[in-house]
Amino acid sequence: MRGFTLWLGHHPQRIFSAVSMIPPVSFQSSPDTFAVAQAGMQRGLAQFNRAADSIAGGGIDPGNVVEMMQGQRLYELNAKLLRTGDEMLGTLLNVMA
Repeated sequence: MRGFTLWLGHHPQRIFSAVSMIPPVSFQSSPDTFAVAQAGMQRGLAQFNRAADSIAGGGIDPGNVVEMMQGQRLYELNAKLLRTGDEMLGTLLNVMA
């Protein structure tokens, strides 16, 4: 896995890129773009909430902040996928009309 080391005080934290942590999605096995995007948004929201709950419970580990940011980005990327799929479907319907 690719990543970088973040030094916070005297404690190094290994941080991996969000892209390397997202499991690959095959559109051949799951052709419904909307379902894929919705599942990705749910995963991102769940990851964000777990990290937020940990922080709220006093977990001051920087890894919690990283997890929260990764969850946010995962949600945002899948929301963009959903918007793009919606736009493509709209364009297709306009062309066929």
